[in-house]
Amino acid sequence: MFSVSTIGYNDALEKFYKFNLKTKKRTLLHSLLYYLNILIKYLINYLALRNNFFSF
Repeated sequence: MFSVSTIGYNDALEKFYKFNLKTKKRTLLHSLLYYLNILIKYLINYLALRNNFFSF
């Protein structure tokens, strides 16, 4: 009975993983773009502050 439940669990896990495999690339790309966007904004702010500092 224990082995049957674990087989069912593994099957469900495999189906879930296969479903995630389709969307994983898309979500990974989205998160990469999100963090890249934050990094670019931070860089622009840093450069703007530095340029303002040197313009005095």
